[in-house]
Amino acid sequence: MHLPLITFILPTLGRRAGVDRCVSSINKLNYPEEKKELLIIEDQPRLGVPTRVHQGVNLSKGEYLVYAANDMEFKPDCIINALKHRNALVAFNCGPILPDEGNICEHFIIKKDFLPQIGGKIFDTDFNHTGVDNLLWERCKKLDEAFWCIDAKAIHYHYSRTGEEMDEGYKLAWDQDSLRHDRELLVQKIKKLGTNPKWLFTMEKWLEKV
Repeated sequence: MHLPLITFILPTLGRRAGVDRCVSSINKLNYPEEKKELLIIEDQPRLGVPTRVHQGVNLSKGEYLVYAANDMEFKPDCIINALKHRNALVAFNCGPILPDEGNICEHFIIKKDFLPQIGGKIFDTDFNHTGVDNLLWERCKKLDEAFWCIDAKAIHYHYSRTGEEMDEGYKLAWDQDSLRHDRELLVQKIKKLGTNPKWLFTMEKWLEKV
C-alpha cells in the first residue's frame, strides 16, 4: 500500500490544551513520522477557520490533506483505515451521525489534487465558520467522491456532544449574526449546486424562525 505524505492542517484560536491533545494523537498515529506534515495556524488576527484552512492548503506539501482542530483527536488507525478507500474525500467517524446527516463531515482527509474540481478550496471562504463542512460534503457527493468511513475513528469534543458550556472560541464561531449569515449563504449555495440534502428543510425552517 502506497503511503502518501499527509498534511494535517490545524487552525486554532487559543485552546492550548486542546491543541496539545490533538498533536499528541497525531504523533501516536500508526503512520510513518516522515510521511506526516503538521501545520498549526493561529487565527490571529481573527480571519476564521475557512480562511486559515485555505492558508494551510497553500503552505502544504502533502498529497493528502487532513482537517484537524483543537477540539478533537485521532484514534491510532484513523488515517491508515481512511486511506483504504479511493474516494477523494473520506470523512472520519467522530461518533453517531444525526438523522439529517448534518454532521457527517466534521473531520476528514481529502486529496489535494481533487480541490480544483470543487472550486480550489477545502472550505468556501465566503463563510465565517459554520456550514463549510456541509457544502464540502455535498460538492464531493455530487461527484461521487464522498465516503464516510466507520473504521477511520476520531473523537470530536464539540460542546454539542459533551454538554459543556460554550467557551469564547465557540461563542465567536456560533454568534447569532454570524450563524444566520452562514446558514443563509449555505442554503443559497446548496440550491445553486442542485443537491437536496436531508438537513436542508430543517435549515430553512430555522431561518424562518430567527
